[in-house]
Amino acid sequence: MATYSKTLFNAGNYSAFRPTYPRALYEFLYRYHQSTPSAQWKRVVDLGCGPGQATVELTKFEEIIGVDPSEAMITKAKELLKSHPSSGLSKITYVKGQAENLEHLEAESVDMVVTAQAAHWFNYDRLWPQLARVLRKEGTVALWGYSQFRIDGHPYLTPLIHEYSKGSDPINSIGPYWEEPGRSILDNHYLDIPKAPTEYFKNHEHIFWTGDYHPNLPSPKPILLRKRGSWESLQAYLRTFSSLFTYHEAHPNDKEQFTGLSQRPASGHGEKQGDIVERLWWTLKETVAKENNGDEGSEIEIVWPTAMLLFKKK
Repeated sequence: MATYSKTLFNAGNYSAFRPTYPRALYEFLYRYHQSTPSAQWKRVVDLGCGPGQATVELTKFEEIIGVDPSEAMITKAKELLKSHPSSGLSKITYVKGQAENLEHLEAESVDMVVTAQAAHWFNYDRLWPQLARVLRKEGTVALWGYSQFRIDGHPYLTPLIHEYSKGSDPINSIGPYWEEPGRSILDNHYLDIPKAPTEYFKNHEHIFWTGDYHPNLPSPKPILLRKRGSWESLQAYLRTFSSLFTYHEAHPNDKEQFTGLSQRPASGHGEKQGDIVERLWWTLKETVAKENNGDEGSEIEIVWPTAMLLFKKK
């Protein structure tokens, strides 16, 4: 998570090109919350809120607080808030801070705590007591995140994506540059997050919207998070990876190989051959074209297997 706090990290691109969570996810969450009659809708807190993509969707509550340790993310979240057309967003406040330190919140003052794509960074020995203190009785906690993406309908691309994202080659893979153990926790669908202690919490659920991509998971539901777009939108998404930022810190010359070309350039002395993202991107497109009689297609659909942890305060 330290990468997102670096001043050179582009929070704007992160906000623009990452997937957004569908309404169905929030409706599922709200149904769980109101499964107990005493559930209230006064205050919700979004931990590790980033640029506020999930925060702005929580307007069913009277007060919304987004918390993130990155100044860049908080700044971007506030900018997006100003440009958002909904008048209901005036009840949102953003605070720079750590999830494990919620001393700015009163005891038993929060009805729901959510975390979208950040729970794999937390220190749970410190977090559980904080949540137990600030939540009201029957308050809900929802932690969700998505793992390595797939390109729907093109399963033969998965090994290429896997080798790029999780391989061990320090030159041709960004695998060695993820912050760990966070990335592994995320890619294992939050199974490695310790169970919220039953001393404080109850009604534990672990939901998997993973479709057919991870058949060994218990009771997988259909994929929920998907986005259709151009090949260019895929490249833009690939450039939001925190590990790419770290890779380019280690290999600054690679950035100079960027061409901006839609196709791989012909080999030649002194020509730029693409940075690490372009090389993967070209390979994916070329592979699809080979499988489809030379037609790579103008659009693809990216899907993200998603997991969610749910529980309530006793």
